[in-house]
Amino acid sequence: MLLVEPLTYMNNSGKAVRVLLAALQRGPQDLLLIFDDLNLPFGRIRIRERGSAGGHHGLESILSTLSTEEIVRLRIGIGEDQIPEDKSDFVLSDFPPGRQAELNETIMKAGNAVKSILMDGISKTMAIFNA
Repeated sequence: MLLVEPLTYMNNSGKAVRVLLAALQRGPQDLLLIFDDLNLPFGRIRIRERGSAGGHHGLESILSTLSTEEIVRLRIGIGEDQIPEDKSDFVLSDFPPGRQAELNETIMKAGNAVKSILMDGISKTMAIFNA
């Protein structure tokens, strides 16, 4: 397992993922994408085996570049009740200090979900973590 953070802009993530898969001689079926999602409440995680980008431009870039929606993904919610109109500033800003404990808990939960996907498979993990 490799944990990789592309150095491209988020909206160009597909290019980095394509180069990585080519270098490793792997396909999209070997990916587990982990990304933040404004459409999920803060602290919530959601695991999917496939699907559309749902408005996430980084995921859209990857799905388009690889010509498939069959990629496992773990979405980490960063949504708030009041999201400013300029979503870019919101996404790129630091988390509020008062949410640090909840953020740490979410990171632990996401890490446990990744371990579960690798050890127990996607179906079992989805049943546990998407409940």
